[in-house]
Amino acid sequence: MTVMRGKGFYLAVLLALLLPPLCLMAQQTGERTIVGSVVDAATNEALQGVTVLAKGSGAGTTTDANGNFSLRLARTDNVLLFSYVGYAPQSVNVAGKQNITVTMSETANAVGEVVVVGYGTQKKKDVTGAISVVDMKEVNKLSASTLAHALQGQVAGVDVTSFSGAPGSGITVRVRGIGTLNDSDPLFVVDGMMVGDINFLNTNDIESVQVLKDASATAIYGARGANGVVIITTKRGSQGKATINLSAYYG
Repeated sequence: MTVMRGKGFYLAVLLALLLPPLCLMAQQTGERTIVGSVVDAATNEALQGVTVLAKGSGAGTTTDANGNFSLRLARTDNVLLFSYVGYAPQSVNVAGKQNITVTMSETANAVGEVVVVGYGTQKKKDVTGAISVVDMKEVNKLSASTLAHALQGQVAGVDVTSFSGAPGSGITVRVRGIGTLNDSDPLFVVDGMMVGDINFLNTNDIESVQVLKDASATAIYGARGANGVVIITTKRGSQGKATINLSAYYG
């Protein structure tokens, strides 16, 4: 009986030594669920469709109509990445947390997110008229002599025709075909000033180009906008470090 008690004692001691590490390993390899909500930093309104990703494992989800989300994470996932169109991305440490609230701020007025219209600017997502935005990064990659030549093939519904292949030859620009019996050229507006020709512009000096196509978008210009309106915004100085860009062509 004494021998049996001795074996039982040693077995109990062995289990006592092994059980805590096994429990710890189970906790480390297990999963946990984190819930939370995402709101606008300025208005405190819920943001729907925000992408939520776990940095590392790649587990992800999106917020619902109320800005809420629920995500199962590995024990090693301690950082969540939040991204949403028009808002600055967020990185949040969630170690030891089960419920979080994330606030996201809108980014500064980026050209790609803001559309210039006849009466000012609007967020691209709020524009209801037929307005096309030209990607100037792609235009600047072309070896075009004028802005009109650079617009060829860049905007749906805009037809640019050259009279000949000679340098400096005349061109015609048509927005959605011929709209009037007389002059069918669109109205060009450069930095708020109406101009009759855009050949004097250097494509490298242009910040953005928007093409207003339908009546709702061009209504503010009246009859002069009957053939469409091309709004051009040129580059201007801004705060920050100085930058130098070089473009060169040969051959």
